[in-house]
Amino acid sequence: TMKIAFLFLLIDNPNFSDLWDMYFKGNENKYTLYIHPKYPEKHTWRPNNIIPVLKETAWGFITRAYLELFKEALKDKENIMFITISESCVPIKTFNIFYKDCMKNTDKSFIKMMKIKNYDYEERIKKHMLSIKSNIIKPNIDTMIKHYARFCLTRNNIKKVIKADLDGYMEFFHTMHVGDEFFLSVLAPIDSNTYYNMEIT
Repeated sequence: TMKIAFLFLLIDNPNFSDLWDMYFKGNENKYTLYIHPKYPEKHTWRPNNIIPVLKETAWGFITRAYLELFKEALKDKENIMFITISESCVPIKTFNIFYKDCMKNTDKSFIKMMKIKNYDYEERIKKHMLSIKSNIIKPNIDTMIKHYARFCLTRNNIKKVIKADLDGYMEFFHTMHVGDEFFLSVLAPIDSNTYYNMEIT
């Protein structure tokens, strides 16, 4: 069965855990759940789904935690699509509608693109490029993209991000403030035929 991996990046518990339980009910063979809580000792919702490796997170610094969720979820070969969820997310369409939309084309990710503003270039990208250690690989500024911090990626894209991390290309984004809005630049150049430019959460 093709499954969707739900990657919960939480502070402790999701704000609407009862709704998530209702949402998932009866679809056990179509999804898997992975949880990265900031405070695992306060986490009580589905504790068996907490991933083994947890990384320190702070506002604007969550890409290392994303990587651990990606790596864990990739181990299950039935996971085809991978969606990131925060504690404040709430399902507004039924599981089956979402599942059908995801599985319609498993070669296309859902990434909502944003315009890179002047402030992003000057304050975030350029200042970071100047401040980082010389051994950190700097991305090509011309192929950088800005995107929403929540997305739904294909298995192929997840593999590419993990490889980029192994090759050292993710370090720039790990150390960048709000790197979670830029790190999919490691997939660049992104062909517009390989993703839906839409907000998935």
